Amino acid sequence: MSAPDDTVSAADIEKFAYCPLSWWLSRSAPESEDKAALDMGDRLHDALSQEIASIPEKERAVREWETIVLWFAIGASIIAVTGVSFVLALGYDISWIISWIMTVLALIWLLASTYFLYAMSRAALPNKRLILERLIGVFAMVATLIALNAVLILQVDRPLAQILEVAALIWLVAASVSLHRALRHALMVRAKRAAHMITGDVKYVDIRGGRSELLVSRKYRLSGRPDYILAVENSFVPVDVKTGRVPKGPLFSHILQVAAYCMIVEDAKGACHHGIIKYGNVEHEVDLDEGLKGLVLAKADEIRNAMKAGGAHRNHNRPGKCASCSRRAACPERLA
Repeated sequence: MSAPDDTVSAADIEKFAYCPLSWWLSRSAPESEDKAALDMGDRLHDALSQEIASIPEKERAVREWETIVLWFAIGASIIAVTGVSFVLALGYDISWIISWIMTVLALIWLLASTYFLYAMSRAALPNKRLILERLIGVFAMVATLIALNAVLILQVDRPLAQILEVAALIWLVAASVSLHRALRHALMVRAKRAAHMITGDVKYVDIRGGRSELLVSRKYRLSGRPDYILAVENSFVPVDVKTGRVPKGPLFSHILQVAAYCMIVEDAKGACHHGIIKYGNVEHEVDLDEGLKGLVLAKADEIRNAMKAGGAHRNHNRPGKCASCSRRAACPERLA
């Protein structure tokens, strides 16, 4: 979505809150910035984006492989039970009784998987559907094993029954291979989620190079691209990852940036009650309230006024802040 001309970006709000003059120099003299540090930050963010973007991709792969397991297992159980039906004409002896018992057991497990299939089609919650899908696969595979044993243990000399059981065995192997692939992807997803402390579903990732959507709030006249957005308990949570040193607490400029992201997401996507700032493995929640919204909108108006005036000035008397600024070399008001 294209942004109106008076739209202010969340990144500009962060820079302006840090120092208006530093923000202005970043617009008028970008060559004064520390290119090595910026390039390193870009590489770290690119690596992070690829990692986060791979999570929903791997989760889709898990669902696809589990669906394949489901249908292979059901197919194997139906073929195997059909093969057992050819054994029932052996006669009234112990083999016939064992065959009947195993056939009934296989049918019970197959019917159970059919019931779970019906329940899955009625389930509205994704997590419940996933649990039922796994139950279907397990029950269908057990039904297949029982039916296979009904033929193989009794050493039935009936070609059609044996052919069907061999076919069922092949389908069961295919189901097992698919299950292995599903588990492998699931373990990868779990490891990635744990490494980045991610809960909820990944709904958006900022991929550099213009491949990710620019989020725009026409209501607040703000725009931005958070590093990623999670969906947690019917609410969206924008996350901004900061590279470099880990401060003792969240910086004011970073709080305003994340608050701006929350306002953008709230208007562009839906409910958003808080955002997250990440410094390495440390997370800070930023609760969105009316007071914080007011601060963000005030900074946005200051930026618009500075753009109309054609400049900005330093807003602090802290030499240490100037010493760590990447634009100090070109700054006419630097203190260090």
